[in-house]
Amino acid sequence: MGVESMKILFVAGLDPLLAQGHASHVRHLVDELAARGHQVDVIARDEAGTLSWNAPGRLDRLSRIPIPVLGQFMLELRTAWTIRKWAAEDTPDVVLARSETLAFAALATPTSLPLAVESNASQVRHSEEGRSGSDGTPRSRLIAKIERMLFRRAVRIGVVAPSLRDIHAEIHGFDRERFFVVRNGARVPPPLDHDSIRAQRRAGPSEGTRQDLEATREFVIALSGSASQRIEFAWLLHAIESNERARLWVMGRGELWDTWEESAKKSTASARIDFLGALPEEEAERFCQSAQIVAAPYADGRLESLGGDPLKVLHGLASGRPLLASGLPADPPFDSIGAGRRIAGSAEAWAEAVGNWIQEWSAAGSPLVDWPWTDEGPGRAWIREHRTWSHSAAVWEGELAQILRQKLRS
Repeated sequence: MGVESMKILFVAGLDPLLAQGHASHVRHLVDELAARGHQVDVIARDEAGTLSWNAPGRLDRLSRIPIPVLGQFMLELRTAWTIRKWAAEDTPDVVLARSETLAFAALATPTSLPLAVESNASQVRHSEEGRSGSDGTPRSRLIAKIERMLFRRAVRIGVVAPSLRDIHAEIHGFDRERFFVVRNGARVPPPLDHDSIRAQRRAGPSEGTRQDLEATREFVIALSGSASQRIEFAWLLHAIESNERARLWVMGRGELWDTWEESAKKSTASARIDFLGALPEEEAERFCQSAQIVAAPYADGRLESLGGDPLKVLHGLASGRPLLASGLPADPPFDSIGAGRRIAGSAEAWAEAVGNWIQEWSAAGSPLVDWPWTDEGPGRAWIREHRTWSHSAAVWEGELAQILRQKLRS
């Protein structure tokens, strides 16, 4: 593989057994690094995640005591103690830590060990979402201080998008050369056979089994990911209300989940909207593969302001279904490769775009499968070539190896 085997201690700062994008990020990155011949041990949180994961190395999930504020503080202290204990028992070559809200435990990494940090979004900007005031809140200022201390301690900082590098440099005053870009990846699921897609569509998420004719008449849109302020659910809701043949499957969880459900119940299209909750990755993939299109109605400017790399978009492309999206940066270039269409950020634009898709689908005979392409589609092909988790692991492998070479020369 060209790189000597490394011992990597990964401090995740979240529960890898949760059914969510960031947890799948940890699982896939660890698995891919291990597949490249490295020993990867993981210290993480126990947040009642129920998924099964055969971690390739040691995995210790630490739970917080149920006391507000103090529970988080005690969890970080316990994590810091575990880092030092593991480092003494089986000294790693490098510690890789995710930057998470109020997660300061990685600062306890022994100074003899190089520390690399992974940042998936600006924790400072996350904490300021929906809040006014140029100086932020006391909590956001504390988050900024911890994030700055962690970055200062790190030898190298991997960010998921160029805009995130710029955000960190602006907020914390660090040279941009300290950061490198390592994009999120996606898992390309095995294709579903036609009978499986038909069965998924007929049964759907509702009770009982619908007839073939009824399932065929529905144009299903899949929305998968966290219910947050970054997603304009109202645009998609209006599109479903405006197009009587459209059905919506909503997968995930998040702070606005209850609000979305309540608005859907009050909608004239409530009977055609199904909330599936947080699903295991494989099940969410099957729902996306069984839909006509995958939707990502991001609010304008939200991804750029956070420096994010949208996992739900990558998952949608990997499913092989067309992507309908707004508010996305130039990468991923889903529209230019023919894997979907960009939509203006408004409810009317979404209603019109969904209506246009339905017209094209109807003109093709309302097929359940083999539409709009009969092969795996340009999205899956692009993910395979550019954005698998193996690609992400290769970037991290190169950076960590370079860190170790610098350490040996010093």
